[in-house]
Amino acid sequence: MSTRHPGTVISFSGVQRFVTRHNDAQRLALAKDWIRFVAKQKPLVICLPAGFLWAATLADRDYWVTQLMMLSAECGIALSFGIDLSTPAPARQHAVSGIYLCHRGRLICLIQSDDEVRSTRCLWLEGWKVGLLLAREIFPPESRHQAMALRPDLWLLHSHVGATRRWRPALQRLARSAPVVLVGGQQQNPEVESLLVSGDRVAVTEAFSVLRHLVPIPAIEPDWEHSIEYGEPRAHAILGK
Repeated sequence: MSTRHPGTVISFSGVQRFVTRHNDAQRLALAKDWIRFVAKQKPLVICLPAGFLWAATLADRDYWVTQLMMLSAECGIALSFGIDLSTPAPARQHAVSGIYLCHRGRLICLIQSDDEVRSTRCLWLEGWKVGLLLAREIFPPESRHQAMALRPDLWLLHSHVGATRRWRPALQRLARSAPVVLVGGQQQNPEVESLLVSGDRVAVTEAFSVLRHLVPIPAIEPDWEHSIEYGEPRAHAILGK
């Protein structure tokens, strides 16, 4: 019999629709109070969308990362979030999207849009093998096949805008390897909803929606040794990417 509980994932959606792209401090302030509130439910992880924050410089990026690391420590949670790094307009089309994962104040993973899909995308959280992906990575067959070979218990698929009909073939294939929680977007296309872990709205504000996803317990028992220990904090080494 499994020693795990069903995985609860909290995701935020629709953030960019209501808050101007330029006021990231306001966006973060709006989310912080809700993160503190939903953290009381002790979810497996709380997720913010790709491009949740914007950074024009590495120093700006490190500031945002530090703020969210401190929040994950304060709440005692795992927290994933997206930061787009670039220079101000008109060069924004060249942004590098990054997805960061903190656990109780430690930055334990960073993936970027120009990275290969490697085994470091999967991390153990409370007995769950959780994989991180950017939405754009599921479309090229090579990167999708690399991801599917990792066989996590759960995919956290971070998007800027949510899924459309054209996502269906790629999502069908990805979902064969593990359940998929899509993070981001205000409303999903009905043709792809059945391929995702459904989410119940626990809060709707003028700024965003907060969703709760319940993920079934995987059949395979976890590797508890690696689910507990992360080693020394390594934020500096990760942010050096």
